[in-house]
Amino acid sequence: MKSVGAHMGFDIGGTGPFTPGYIVVFDDIGVYHENGYYFGAQAGTCTSTPKDLYCTFTFYHEEHGSISFQGLFHSMTITGGTGCFEGARGSLIGSFSTDEADTYYHKIHAKF
Repeated sequence: MKSVGAHMGFDIGGTGPFTPGYIVVFDDIGVYHENGYYFGAQAGTCTSTPKDLYCTFTFYHEEHGSISFQGLFHSMTITGGTGCFEGARGSLIGSFSTDEADTYYHKIHAKF
């Protein structure tokens, strides 16, 4: 997925991005699938731990509702949903990559 929106990082530990204590706050107005399909929007926070990111965030879709996740980025749990996501259970697995322009991409696989 590719996200378009605002991201703000706070370096609590004083050692640079994505080191323990680094916090990212995001509010993306556009979240797109690899094939260009517009999914909706997302907002949340992630805090770096020694081995992963601990995140809490929600995806929003205008027509279908929202779905929320919490946990380590590489293994999050669905914590709630509305609309067609109401009652959803399962997990989400995430991974990051960057391109030459330092644009961050994340891939997410959800299991319901």
